Amino acid sequence: MITLKETNVLFSALVAVSGLELLNFYAALILLGVGWNFGFVSGTHLLQSAPRTTYRYARLLTADCASLVKASIGSRLQRCSRPRD
Repeated sequence: MITLKETNVLFSALVAVSGLELLNFYAALILLGVGWNFGFVSGTHLLQSAPRTTYRYARLLTADCASLVKASIGSRLQRCSRPRD
């Protein structure tokens, strides 16, 4: 099932590849931000609907740590993939 988040991110990618103008870049970034926000809010809501309060905080902590680790790995990969001057 394709959700609103995936649809918005896909539309953002289509806008980004449709041209090289600055307006395309801004529109793609705005759409990507909105899609990211939908995903973050819905994911947090799903994590908070855990059956017990003790599991709820553990799940939120695990999700936040996983998000931080993925962001740091992506940042490191981006830095390593840039050509050196």
